Amino acid sequence: MKTIKTNYSVSNRVLLATFDKNWDRSLSDGVVLYTAKSNDSEVELTLQGIDAQTLIFQEGQRILVIGGTFHFPPHEYYRNPLEC
Repeated sequence: MKTIKTNYSVSNRVLLATFDKNWDRSLSDGVVLYTAKSNDSEVELTLQGIDAQTLIFQEGQRILVIGGTFHFPPHEYYRNPLEC
């Protein structure tokens, strides 16, 4: 499946984020920090208003979640058509 590359991005439309086993999670001052433990770590997102997406990150990259808003570093992703 062809991936799309992105720059830094922010989203408050995430309904569900499912992280694979390659992530560490920590919490500090109300900020949740996810850190990729290996290359090609994946997060499957269910987003409000569009198809689901699988995001792919490299080792050491971090995702911040502040007040329900996800802050993503540059990454690759592909869309997963919704099943009806």
